[in-house]
Amino acid sequence: MQTLLTATVVVLTVLVLIDLTLTLAIIRRMRETAGGHAHAAPELPAEGPPPGSAVPSGLLETVTGPPVDLAEATAGRGLLAFVANGCTPCHEQLPELRERVVDALARGERAVVVVLDPEGTDREITEAFAGLVPVVHENGEAAVSRGLQVSSYPCYLECAGSAVLRTHLRVGTVPAGQRA
Repeated sequence: MQTLLTATVVVLTVLVLIDLTLTLAIIRRMRETAGGHAHAAPELPAEGPPPGSAVPSGLLETVTGPPVDLAEATAGRGLLAFVANGCTPCHEQLPELRERVVDALARGERAVVVVLDPEGTDREITEAFAGLVPVVHENGEAAVSRGLQVSSYPCYLECAGSAVLRTHLRVGTVPAGQRA
């Protein structure tokens, strides 16, 4: 009987150690997947702005130059790019977004990058667009994002005539010839 009890304790101990090892491996994988960007964007409405939604007017302070009026910036053809500091897909798409912005500027289009940065720690996104386009930093209230019903990050609003034409969740889905 004592042998059976000892064997049961040994088996249970081994199972607990395996469970602990698997749990630690899952935690490590989740941290690696986050890519060091552990801050999540705030929960926003479930849908992006419908086509035809007006782009709000009003001056917004930028971190790269003079204030910008989003409605004025999208009066012609342009792109409003909403990205969040701490958003892994946002950081992954930065090189392609920068390329699209450079292409758009060459075609005479305009772009504005809006960065959700509640902690004020963004450097990478601002530096990627400094000297190219206005960069607006939003605090945790995300007033501009909420006003335009931006529901996830990254989010790219293809605009013309100070109105939203289409919403894109990947910069690569903006139609050719209209990319910003």
